[in-house]
Amino acid sequence: MDRSELAQRYLEGQISRRVFIRRLVAGGVSAMAAMAYADVLISAPAAAASDFYIFVFDYGFTPTPAALGVQGRRVRWGFGSGNSHSHSATDRSGMNIFDSGFRAPGSSYSHTFMAAGKYPYHCKETTHAFAPMNGTIRVPILVSPASGPLGSSFTITFATQDAPAGFVFDAQILRPQSSTFVDWRVGTTKRSGKFTPTKRGQFQFQSRLRKLSNGAHAQYCMPKTVTVT
Repeated sequence: MDRSELAQRYLEGQISRRVFIRRLVAGGVSAMAAMAYADVLISAPAAAASDFYIFVFDYGFTPTPAALGVQGRRVRWGFGSGNSHSHSATDRSGMNIFDSGFRAPGSSYSHTFMAAGKYPYHCKETTHAFAPMNGTIRVPILVSPASGPLGSSFTITFATQDAPAGFVFDAQILRPQSSTFVDWRVGTTKRSGKFTPTKRGQFQFQSRLRKLSNGAHAQYCMPKTVTVT
């Protein structure tokens, strides 16, 4: 049972809060995040059921890194009601694509991540410099199909849509028998590219979002493999 189905059963009263939390924990969600997720579902069920939920507590984010699994998923940060002070979830890539501002305990903030990459963020609160709060959002690149015979055309998808104004995508490739990624698409605004290999083997792809005005960018995403037979 995936998280969306589990959340729906919880909202419909088919399973208890205790069982819901226990199953989330069994699926790899921390206990604190599971309890916060249970609470936010009740307070905002339509918004939260399909979100990726991150719990913000004094001195940390959980889970981190947060691997979204798909492009275009909305991340919702829930600021714990028991926190001693306000916190933020603020992009630190230099692109300034998201910033919750300081949020009071018990509040939430959301942002949708449409492009592949690793997005580092932090809390701007300065009173806990001894324990800085940092997190990372991971968004995957997509390949389709994952394998095929020589002569096949593969689609490498960087984002759910073409790049917004002022942004571009960069993509790199790692070819068979090579140990170094090299540029494949640089500064493209198209959400995907076609790859037609001329030899067999395994090819890996990674991409990122980049802002034109200052050159700031996400880190390259985790690579995905295309196998040519």
